[in-house]
Amino acid sequence: MLEIMRIIEAIAKAIAEAGGRTFFVGGCVRDSLLGLPSKDYDYVAKNTIIKICIVIFRIDLTNPIK
Repeated sequence: MLEIMRIIEAIAKAIAEAGGRTFFVGGCVRDSLLGLPSKDYDYVAKNTIIKICIVIFRIDLTNPIK
């Protein structure tokens, strides 16, 4: 479970670096409110996919692949 949270935190951080926000949705929110462990985590990101991909995949648009 700890590894999953590290991955989620890394993704949320990358989205924030791209100027976006991350929101948890679905069953994980319900489980958290009820104090139960969650088996999966769903989230939505508010940003454009291009910005998110640039940050997550470390795309350098100033030096394109030739």
